[in-house]
Amino acid sequence: MDTLFSPRDTLPVRAMLRVTDKGHRNWQRGTRAILYKAPRRFDGPPNPGMFDARYYYELNNINGYVTLSRRDSVRMNGYRPLNFFDRLLTQSRRYVSRTLKSRLSEEASALLHALLLGQKQYLPRATVRQFQQTGIVHVLAISGLHVGFVVLILYGLFSWTGLPDAYKAGLTLLALFFFAALVHFKAPVVRASVMIGLYLLARLYRRPVKPLQILGAAALLILLWRPAEILLPGFQFSFAAVWGLIFGLKKWEPLIRRMPAPSPGWRFVKRYIVRPAVASLAAVLATTPFTWYYYGVVQAGAVLINILVIPFIGLILGLGILLLIIAPFSFLPVAGLGFVVSFLVHVLLTGIGYVASWPVFQWTVGAPNLWQMPATALLIWSLFHPMERRWRLTALGLLVVLLFPYKVFTTPDLRVTVLDVGQGDACFIEFPDGRTMLVDAGDRGFGFDAGAWYIEPFLRYKGVTHINYLLVTHPHADHMGGMVYLMDHFTADTLVINELKVASALYRSVLDKARQKNIAVTHWQKGDHRKIGPVALYILHPPDAWEHVRDPHGKEINNSSIVFQLRYGKTRFLFTGDAEAPSEQIMRPYGAFLQSDWLKAGHHGSRTSSSAAFIELVRPHWAVISVGRGNKFRHPSRENIRRFARHGIQVLRTDRVGAVCFVSDGKQVRLLRWR
Repeated sequence: MDTLFSPRDTLPVRAMLRVTDKGHRNWQRGTRAILYKAPRRFDGPPNPGMFDARYYYELNNINGYVTLSRRDSVRMNGYRPLNFFDRLLTQSRRYVSRTLKSRLSEEASALLHALLLGQKQYLPRATVRQFQQTGIVHVLAISGLHVGFVVLILYGLFSWTGLPDAYKAGLTLLALFFFAALVHFKAPVVRASVMIGLYLLARLYRRPVKPLQILGAAALLILLWRPAEILLPGFQFSFAAVWGLIFGLKKWEPLIRRMPAPSPGWRFVKRYIVRPAVASLAAVLATTPFTWYYYGVVQAGAVLINILVIPFIGLILGLGILLLIIAPFSFLPVAGLGFVVSFLVHVLLTGIGYVASWPVFQWTVGAPNLWQMPATALLIWSLFHPMERRWRLTALGLLVVLLFPYKVFTTPDLRVTVLDVGQGDACFIEFPDGRTMLVDAGDRGFGFDAGAWYIEPFLRYKGVTHINYLLVTHPHADHMGGMVYLMDHFTADTLVINELKVASALYRSVLDKARQKNIAVTHWQKGDHRKIGPVALYILHPPDAWEHVRDPHGKEINNSSIVFQLRYGKTRFLFTGDAEAPSEQIMRPYGAFLQSDWLKAGHHGSRTSSSAAFIELVRPHWAVISVGRGNKFRHPSRENIRRFARHGIQVLRTDRVGAVCFVSDGKQVRLLRWR
């Protein structure tokens, strides 16, 4: 962006924007345009455990974003001519994309687009998820692995010509630069190219090759060029993996040498299976602290799957590059090669899909505490020194410390988190005895699922794989939209609903999925009482009459919401779903029993809920409104906000502050700040 127009002035600026055009206009490299829409700043993560767009894009010098729809006005304002090198790169990208789409199957083309051009948009979400579950999602991102394969393939081709070493190294360096430019100098490619480039320069000038020195020099050069790189996960993963590969293999080499190899077969196993396995283990171990910190998981089976998959990826990449080289020549067997590549990709994806469901490949453990990170790093350092007794004892001690069930000795708390799921509701409750409850699950529709987008990352961050209670306050899509997805990806004991029957395909799919997953379906209504450890749960609404209305639509469904209160010691939490004034009127006879420290405001803060009389009875210190930014209903109403203010109630809106978390020790309720 070079100019910013306002009603009063025109300002010259220099800024980078990410533009997403949902109107599918014809953009080309070099296009200049005037956008009649204000840029926006990236938001922080809406919930703990979610991607921090603001942090990521600011580190990458991208200052904001614009999302264009078909209705937004855009005026194409000329075209900046490209120089020869830019034209060459543009034509090369088009050639690669066109060849992959025409010569390969759809799934093979999608994978090769990711491997060769870094374009992952063609990959189905399910495929990406399977790569994540098996700990090999790194192969889908253009990185040092791909650069290494490309360099090996090209260096091999140049060696086949019989050129001297200096020429081979020089030509490989030029090809490496062109490949980096082809993928828009993506940061992982630049990092890997610097490392490999320094290695090739050492070969070119016949200098001794010292891998750890080259690694350190590459890191120093990159940080001198751009100091913010050190804060990027990609930088940390790249250098940790390569360091683990070099350092770990060096330290474990004596153990490998001690292995007996009495026959040629055993020598083959030792060289081509054991050594790659040890190298893979070293790289996985070195990146474990970062995997745990950023994703809340430990990739237990990643060593085995990497040993099998990485050579397969190398073969597919090599054949893919060969296909691109021979595709213009009709007299060569292009179709046959395309079939082979497509077949290999199909075998790879089928195998990954098969093992993705095995629990051994990924353990969800939740985000680590601050002390666990240095302890894990020290443990890995100890494991890299197996020949020294002191480090073996250190490793054993650290394992005991990390696996010790320290939570047994902590004070049990009741924890309530209202998640930001856009225009919808979702609350996660952690009871003092360790049981959990999810109250509602956001919306679903038009390719969006709150369960996948908002709730799952939070649960993985918390280390949750099993939910004891799934509670749907009422059968509206913005409250149960994510339930089906969550039942597919988490285990659960009980689905709690009321007895209101609605003609909704989503409602039926929730019930069908619960039966399919052997989740007990139970009905709660007014007067029911449950004890969940030391916490008492009281169902205050709906009475039986609300659950058998003749025309269950709109307000009737809202007023059938399950309203319940949690009591832990002296503290109380009141959950109201989408209950409106008629429901509040029915609950008024409870009188002082309704008094609560905390209120989940009814119906997203609409003017039809949280009446003055009801607020007088509840008298909360906090009111949380779960609402989506810029929603079409204009929730929450100004009248409602003023009403809370008159009663001195602190209002927290998820569209402004993201998720809000409260903790009770049975004596008082505290608001936790997580951002």
